[in-house]
Amino acid sequence: MAGAVGGLGLLISAFRNLRTELKEEMKELKQEMRASQDRVNKRIDEVRTEMKEEVRASEERVNRRIDEVKEEMREVKEEMRELKALLIQALQLSPAAKP
Repeated sequence: MAGAVGGLGLLISAFRNLRTELKEEMKELKQEMRASQDRVNKRIDEVRTEMKEEVRASEERVNRRIDEVKEEMREVKEEMRELKALLIQALQLSPAAKP
């Protein structure tokens, strides 16, 4: 009987030790999970920042191109005005245009 009680005491002690070890492992796993989650969140923030910068750069390129096209349109309009003026002048000087 004393052997059984001693064996039971050892078994209880072993379970307590195992429980303590498992708690410690769980604590370490939780810390690793938190660290991993922190790394993931940091990477997500980095990607967001990169995407925002890329979008901003793209918007700037588009806006520059829009400005270039507007300037080209202004130049074309000016050339059209000049051509219109020359055409009117040529028509006024043309003998066929006179009655």
